[in-house]
Amino acid sequence: MKNTTKMTCLLFTVALLLPLSHSCNPTDPDSEQTPKKVSVYKVVSHRGGYKESGAPECSIQGLTYSKTIGCYAAECDIVPTLDGKALVCHPDDNGKINGFIPYEKTLAEIRAAGKLKNNEEIPIMEDFLDFLCDTEKNPNGMKIWIDTKAWSNLSYTIAAINAAYEAIREREAYDLCEFIIPQNTTLFNMVKETEMFKEGKCNVGFMASVTTGLLNPESFAENMWHQVKYSAIFVDNAIYAPISYISASVPLSIWCCGTESSENTELIQKALPYYKNKYFKALFVNYPAAAIRKIKAAGLDTE
Repeated sequence: MKNTTKMTCLLFTVALLLPLSHSCNPTDPDSEQTPKKVSVYKVVSHRGGYKESGAPECSIQGLTYSKTIGCYAAECDIVPTLDGKALVCHPDDNGKINGFIPYEKTLAEIRAAGKLKNNEEIPIMEDFLDFLCDTEKNPNGMKIWIDTKAWSNLSYTIAAINAAYEAIREREAYDLCEFIIPQNTTLFNMVKETEMFKEGKCNVGFMASVTTGLLNPESFAENMWHQVKYSAIFVDNAIYAPISYISASVPLSIWCCGTESSENTELIQKALPYYKNKYFKALFVNYPAAAIRKIKAAGLDTE
């Protein structure tokens, strides 16, 4: 009996010492039965790789595709609704979703006007987090890059960030979510005043889409990285080169979104020499599987 009691105590102690599952609050009692992991590449799928996979932009189907091929992250866009939700979708050229300016309508009103082409409901941040936090659906720990649209009234951009961050905080999903801030000096300063940025639990990428927008490497804090458009840094008149950030220990991602042919030639080709560096964060592309094939062909997928 004494030996049985000792063994029970030992097992209980070991159980207490076992590491908890990553970031998200556990919701699935069978979550420890995770599928076999696949290789993960420094590739981020633009809007879930919709141009390559045919999935709707910013959809759960796009998340599934991005995870399956081994992306580091899937990018999505967020906009605020009237009732305080972070709607995950990319507005049309008029800034509308289902015919509405999103911050003028509730989530229910927007959803009632139509679904995605695959019959999914237009997702909100909670829907994406439910996918990410499910270790059966996301065994590789793929992240999302949350792109925040720069509205003419930037308070709506901040509202979307705050709504998304509240959902992230509720699930403690900090390490699965990273924010991208569009190039706008006023917005940069506003973002730095948010709880999301001040708490420093989510990484934040500040965008440079033109050469003059490249930020001084010395201006980056620990939870920041630079998201740089290809044409802003791989040009003769760029004030900083990729090595300027990498040598300063600033993580750098290169926005290479283009056509399938251009991504696989001039766009990705100049970024690949930096791929193995620890401070090279990712290639941001429309055609992630094609980029991964390029990485493998260059022999960059080995340790």
